[in-house]
Amino acid sequence: MKRNDTIAGAVFMALGATAFFHTTKFDQTLITDNYLGATFFPRIVALVMIVISALVLVGGLRGNEEAAEKASKKGLIRTFAGIAAIASYALFIEPLGFIISTMLFNLIILALFGVRKPLTLVVLPPSVSLIIYWVFYKLLMVPLPEGIFFL
Repeated sequence: MKRNDTIAGAVFMALGATAFFHTTKFDQTLITDNYLGATFFPRIVALVMIVISALVLVGGLRGNEEAAEKASKKGLIRTFAGIAAIASYALFIEPLGFIISTMLFNLIILALFGVRKPLTLVVLPPSVSLIIYWVFYKLLMVPLPEGIFFL
């Protein structure tokens, strides 16, 4: 058994279940007939979190301790760089706006994961940022930070 995977799977499954439970307390106001409501996205995220955590938990129960790899120094550096990228994203999303800060965040994360193809680095961050913007701002009607360039 991989002890860390088992514990992490159980903890995150409980967090997902807690998040799903808290969505039952949201106020539902339907503006139009096709409006999804305030609970739609958080429930999807909570359900995905529960499913992925269950897979990690099952993998931890099936695996053995000898087969588990130790974290490499490079992996540890990437982990802390990812945490720093998330902290920077949270810090700069208000002043730079959602679209610009999300593009920069996506670019940094792709570089951390080792993506080196120029076409991918040029096309993917703006595309993903604009799709996420459209889903949240237009479809779910969530106000997003505009920043200094009103983007």
